[in-house]
Amino acid sequence: MMQQFIVQIPRKVSRVEIIHEDSKRDVMQPVFEEFSPEMFDEFEEVEHIPESILVHEAQEQIQTAYDRGFNDGKQVATGTMMVEIQKQQETLKNFDSNVQNLHAQYAELMAQAENAIVTLALGLARNIVQELVNEEKSVVIAQARKALQVLRGADSVTIRLNPVDVDALELAKSTLLADPMLMPSVKLESDYTIEEGGCIMESQLGTIDAQIKTQFEKLEEKLRQHK
Repeated sequence: MMQQFIVQIPRKVSRVEIIHEDSKRDVMQPVFEEFSPEMFDEFEEVEHIPESILVHEAQEQIQTAYDRGFNDGKQVATGTMMVEIQKQQETLKNFDSNVQNLHAQYAELMAQAENAIVTLALGLARNIVQELVNEEKSVVIAQARKALQVLRGADSVTIRLNPVDVDALELAKSTLLADPMLMPSVKLESDYTIEEGGCIMESQLGTIDAQIKTQFEKLEEKLRQHK
């Protein structure tokens, strides 16, 4: 097997000749006489280089390098993936929080809307009833009749009502007392604090507020309690 050598040539050497084996005796001495000992100071020590590397050793080195690179890449990819997962989890948390806030805002808006609807509906109803009261005096008569039904059995009843409704109720008194089960004594009193179309009845059994505004207040309270 042919051996290989690595020869480093010093910078001071300006010429190198390769000498054939047969003629080395003739020229070797003169050639080497041209060299001085100081010329070899610049030769560096050359480490031994193996003549060959076994195939399985090379495969092991390749596999080791591959495994190291694979593991390094896996760690980098895993780290990157975990960071991305954390970002996604944080995004989901923020999304859930936003959804909950939206639900709360929606519930609050619905409650406000319900309150507004109740207020609007009652306001419209009051306006309609008020227009009816202004046109028809039968409203106060109907209110008085309902209140008297509650006070059935009382010896006497005092009905306080707005002055504009006194005449209408005075004319209807006989009709209200036509039922023998109703109280025989009814007294009418004019009171400017009572709204038109309504009345307040007082007796030993209690007081009945038959004003329209009072009935609307009770209705509104029930609606808000059961919304």
